[in-house]
Formats: sequence, structure tokens, C-alpha cells
Amino acid sequence: MRYGRLMAMGIVFAGLLFAPTALAQQKTNQTQKWEYKIVNSCEPRDRGIDIQQLGEEGWELVATDLVGENQCATRYFKRPKGTGPKQVIKQPSQQSAAPQCSVPLDKAPTIRGLHLGMSADELLSLFAPDNNSKFQVETALKNASSVPNYGLATFTLSPSNATVMEVKEKFAGIDYFSFKTLDGRVVEMNVTYNMNRPDLYPSWTIDEWTAKVSNSFSLPGANNWEPSPSNYQRKLKCKEIEVEAAISPITYMTLPGIGIYQAPRLTITDPSYRQVMEQRAKSDQEKKQREFVF
Repeated sequence: MRYGRLMAMGIVFAGLLFAPTALAQQKTNQTQKWEYKIVNSCEPRDRGIDIQQLGEEGWELVATDLVGENQCATRYFKRPKGTGPKQVIKQPSQQSAAPQCSVPLDKAPTIRGLHLGMSADELLSLFAPDNNSKFQVETALKNASSVPNYGLATFTLSPSNATVMEVKEKFAGIDYFSFKTLDGRVVEMNVTYNMNRPDLYPSWTIDEWTAKVSNSFSLPGANNWEPSPSNYQRKLKCKEIEVEAAISPITYMTLPGIGIYQAPRLTITDPSYRQVMEQRAKSDQEKKQREFVF
């Protein structure tokens, strides 16, 4: 009788030892289920998504596709099903701790009398009486009303190709300007300085050029500018404007003791026009959907 009780206790004890292993094996043999998320960089609803935050929530990037003429990035994520978002407290980065750029639109840099917000007529007055420039601007403005422009006109003016000496002298040292206007007012301008004239301009590193732009236009210092992967650009994002400083290495031109000559470029933007364009496009599509006839 005593022997029987000892045997029973031994069996129970052994069962307790092996039960966790058995449960773990049973859990391992269960099929893992997944949930998926797709993020498209060209979709307005996806543009504000923080990919770093997705990682904190357990999402893993498994594939990326570039599709369409605009090279939209479609990213595919997965995570184990049932994984809830983690409570994440973001630590302020060194960049976010930097002073915020509060330069208003009316204080945006002015280049040879050209600035954001000026009308197309005011712009043309600085290039008058160059008929070639006038034709390019008027043609772009005429096409701006058609879809998918929604009021946006894009055109390039080259002072070096102007037919009037007064224009050439006014914009000496500049290869060309690229402009965007919305409803006839300048919302972006890009200035490309002479790319083959080391006699006019020095060769810049991106840090030197950014510092020059900051000092010349009383903009925040280098720690406020965002670098680019190529290390040829820096972008300053303010509340009402964006400024991009860039250099273009001229690989076929070298300077003794310096190396490849690097020419400067500058882009100044009123970013609010993008939201206007998106809203107009959305409203237009919704109207066409409502009025669609089978």
C-alpha cells in the first residue's frame, strides 16, 4: 500500500516536470498568424506616417516597390497578429531641440528683386523688354488652368540667353531661374548660378554654402538645416517658407589644390501651395465621381 502511494506521487511529480515542456511544444506547433499594412508615399493620407513609429508598434518592413511616373514608394509591413501598439514616449532628438525657424513669408530671401508672392507681371517687369521671357511665362500661365495643373504654372528663364543686354547685366552670374506660380503668384523659385565660371564664383562645400546663405539672409544656423543622403543639399524648414541650399559638382572641371569645382544653387519655396494643390485635386476628383455617367 505504501509502495503504491509512492508510485502515484512519483507519477504526479514527473507530470509536473514535463507539463511546461509539453505546453511550450504545443504553443510552438501553433500556426503563426500575421497582419499587414501598406503605405504609399504618393497617397495624401499616408504622407504623415512616421515609419520609425511603425517600427515601435511592432511593424516590420518586408518589401518596397517604386511604381508610376512619379516613382511612388509603396512599402509593405507585417507584424504578428494580436500585437497591439506599444506605448512609446518619444525622446526629443537633437534636431527637434534646435530653435524653431520662424521666418515669415514676407521675410523670405529676395534674389535680384525676385521674391515669393510677387505676381507674374511683376516678375516679367524685371525681365522686360525680353520678348522670349514674356512668351515663356504667358504660355505657362495659359496652360496652368488645365488638369492636372490646377492653377500651377512652371517655367524657366535664362538670363544668359536673353535678347536684351540690360537683362544680361541685371542677372549677371546666373545661368537660369526656375519658377512655380500658383494663380499667377510665385510660390517657388530656384536659382542656378553659373556652373562653368570659377572666375565669378568660388568652389563651395555644402557647409560653406549653407553658412553663406544663412549669414546673408539672417536665417538660422547650420544645426537647423536638414542634410540629404547625397550630402550635396541642406534644407531649412520654417513655419512659412522652405530654403534649400545645394551644390553641383562639375566633374570635368578641377581647380589646383581644391579638386572638383562645385557650383551653388538655391531654392526658396512657399510650401503652403502643395496643400492647396492637393485639395483642388481631391475636390475635382470627387466632383467627377459624383457626375460620372455610365
